[in-house]
Amino acid sequence: MTAVGADFRPPATSRCRKESHVSNVAKSVWVSEKEPFGQYLVDDEGKSLYMLETDTQATGSTEAVSVCSGECVEEWPLLTTTGEPEAGDGVDASMLGTIARDDGTMQVTYSGWPLYYCHDDQTSGGTGGQDVHDDWGGWYLLAPSGEPIEGEG
Repeated sequence: MTAVGADFRPPATSRCRKESHVSNVAKSVWVSEKEPFGQYLVDDEGKSLYMLETDTQATGSTEAVSVCSGECVEEWPLLTTTGEPEAGDGVDASMLGTIARDDGTMQVTYSGWPLYYCHDDQTSGGTGGQDVHDDWGGWYLLAPSGEPIEGEG
């Protein structure tokens, strides 16, 4: 996810707008498939889930940390849960988890990455947040393997 050239940074633009409404409490995480991305994670309504490259991925003794707060959360709502997240078809249940945010909200993680929505993805199958680069970093769909999916759609 690095560009050629040490100081290259795409313009700080976002296709995810605050005016839209996304319900962000999900019971389960599923797998969907769409070209050119292949398989990627969605919620129980088929809405795409994203990771932020500037977050800290949980690995071994390192805990996941979300750097998205304030205006970022308005544009990129968190995938939250009120219980344990459930794995739908194609999802590795052992890779699902949660992190407690400062306000007590439980954000769902996958492969150690905190998960988010893009406000513009109003219906199932929307992938408007893929490969967006804004003030918070790069946003990517996640494959069932837990790896970010690179490239625009």
